[in-house]
Amino acid sequence: MHALLALTLLQTAQVTSEPVREPQLIGEVFRPKAEAKRRPGILVLHGSEGGIFYSRFTAQGLAREGYVSLAIQYFGGPGQPKHLVEAPLDTCTKAVDWLQKQDGVDPERIFVVGFSRGAEAALIYATLDKRIKKVVAVAPTCMRFQGFIDMNTPCTQSAFSFGGKPIPAAGIRFDGRPLETLYREALASPANASNFIESERTNGPILLISGGKDNVWPSAMLAERLVARLRAKKFRHEVRWENYANAGHMLVTPPGTFQVGGYVPTEFGGTKNGTSFALLDGWKQMAKFLAQ
Repeated sequence: MHALLALTLLQTAQVTSEPVREPQLIGEVFRPKAEAKRRPGILVLHGSEGGIFYSRFTAQGLAREGYVSLAIQYFGGPGQPKHLVEAPLDTCTKAVDWLQKQDGVDPERIFVVGFSRGAEAALIYATLDKRIKKVVAVAPTCMRFQGFIDMNTPCTQSAFSFGGKPIPAAGIRFDGRPLETLYREALASPANASNFIESERTNGPILLISGGKDNVWPSAMLAERLVARLRAKKFRHEVRWENYANAGHMLVTPPGTFQVGGYVPTEFGGTKNGTSFALLDGWKQMAKFLAQ
């Protein structure tokens, strides 16, 4: 048997999974087979790719760590916005409500893990719902950015909404210049001062994981700005930042399952060795953070 397939089958055998299809809630839940006691429930948020094809690997890995983990789709599904345009974060509220009722979940300890635009969603939502007690933001941002359709289709609308209202966001005009230049300009613009995520309102610790060679957006720079803001605001909870200088954007999939999803680790930046190390160490750091 191919080693990667054998590993995947072994990992799958350690957890159970089932689809979740309820009004305003689409996803897949993963549960550890051995549930000795109630533990935190974890909400997992995908990025701008939409759907849960990749985020389900993260939820599956978290179930192997002993957590009931729910990967949800918040745009692109039936009854949802087609693109990342005013995607309702109310979907997260439905997901948290659902998680709190599950066997094996401590309803007082709900965590959220998000990747890329899902990290943005996680960081924003944690300021809106005090039930979120820990946040893991992988390839994160410190600012709310506009919605996204594709690199060739302009979009001036917000990426997210809540309570039926768009959440204000900074605009990025993709004009062929380096992405880091565009994001630096957005961060420096006085017009965007109100678009920084108010993560100091989060009701628990935050872990940021970034790659120094991220070519999707400059997550290391964005994470650095978020850490600086939290320190300036005297954030009362722990904030940890794990930056991997030679890693790219794809840092969230559990080690051993990456190519099952179709991507190679360096497709969105980073060296092979740098990103491989970040996948291994980043997962270890996340597991340690969640268990504390």
